[in-house]
Amino acid sequence: MALLQELRQLIALISVEQHPEISTFEEGEDTSTWIRAQKFVFFIGVMQTGEYYGLRQEAAQELINFAGLLRSANVKYVRGTDFSVFVRKVFEELVAIKRRIESRPAQNADLTVISDNIAAWFSANSIRRLHLIPCSIIPDMANSVEVGPVIFQHIASFDFVAFGVNPAMPDIFVSRFLETMGQRAATWVASIEIIDVEPVRSSETAGIIVDVALATLQLATPQELIDKSARITGRSLPPFVVALTRQNGEVSPTFSNYESGKLLRGEAFNNLTSSARPFFESAGRRINTLLLSSTECPQLELAWCNAAYWFHEALAEPLATVAIAKLETSIENLFGAGNPLESTNRILQALEGVFGLKPNDIISAGSSVKVKDFVKDVVTSRSRILHGTWSTLTEDLPLGRTEVEKLARQLLISFTLKLDEYVLTPSPPDKTKNFLDWITAERAAGSKASPLDHATSPTQKSP
Repeated sequence: MALLQELRQLIALISVEQHPEISTFEEGEDTSTWIRAQKFVFFIGVMQTGEYYGLRQEAAQELINFAGLLRSANVKYVRGTDFSVFVRKVFEELVAIKRRIESRPAQNADLTVISDNIAAWFSANSIRRLHLIPCSIIPDMANSVEVGPVIFQHIASFDFVAFGVNPAMPDIFVSRFLETMGQRAATWVASIEIIDVEPVRSSETAGIIVDVALATLQLATPQELIDKSARITGRSLPPFVVALTRQNGEVSPTFSNYESGKLLRGEAFNNLTSSARPFFESAGRRINTLLLSSTECPQLELAWCNAAYWFHEALAEPLATVAIAKLETSIENLFGAGNPLESTNRILQALEGVFGLKPNDIISAGSSVKVKDFVKDVVTSRSRILHGTWSTLTEDLPLGRTEVEKLARQLLISFTLKLDEYVLTPSPPDKTKNFLDWITAERAAGSKASPLDHATSPTQKSP
């Protein structure tokens, strides 16, 4: 009954305005200026009658609330629709009902019509889509790499006909696609299939999943070699930059090459990705959470994906202060910390559980910094930067981004490998605290370290 009442209120709030004759417009006016003058936030024009149905600012929130209720009632809509697209569709249905019922109040049957029409719209638009996304990884030709649902492939070996391009048709799509890649020195493509999602959400989801898969490649590759790797529709820098500077009365150029992986040859890349295959399989299981909802520990799985995304964002960030804030955000997402103290405690517990490092241990060989002080500096730096007590643009931070990146890298790799073991235990609770307690108990019981522990531990300690 409450939903019906909201429907009636919304329909009453929809204004109907008659579009004036074009001949009555003054110079410089057109339909766009007339619509702005109506102060419509949402509107639909009916060509046959010249009528415009619209909601003004004061009524927009009512529509958003109503659409939110309809969307939250179906998990497929929550996962498979962009909210703004869904709101627009609901508004279209409201206008259709207002036109049909004229002056009578809306009935429950009208709610059913809305529900049925939205279901039909979603079914028609949530078809299977295979997205092809250009990426900059390394310039060289190398073997394809599979990370969960994402396949990375060098463009020279990609079969556009197998992808579905009709060879009999004019080559306008592929040529423009390759032209765009060439402008950004991108030589790889990522393919990812999305199902049960409408077009806008499908493209957004595909991009996010590719970003997390790229983070997986970056985590498995030695620092700085492919830090600039990105999809060209995301956080990618221009591959080549020419800057001009005048000094002492003379102008001089500076040439910079930001091309990802320019120092990594194809054979070396093949060796790295081949040896990292167990890690790719582990990360792939996490990434599948973004496509599927039937996982053993969805909250922990999604935490890893969120953390990997922030890690990828941090590597693309030129400013060290912002990069460190993003890296610490990555770590916070990994452990679900709600405040700086909880974040500190969970990082300390993770370092002890995974690497056997206690708070008073030295963070790495040759260093004089204790674990507890290092972690405190990491958490403090993010908090101060984001809350404005330290300057984003001028502050000298107590830590370098390399040290914080190394910590985030180690924790992300270890988290997913340990999670593979944790989900095999009987009825594992889907909570970070339980997961960290399990890791700590496993080390205390003398269990073997994960395969990458020795390669990633800051002190190379044995368990």
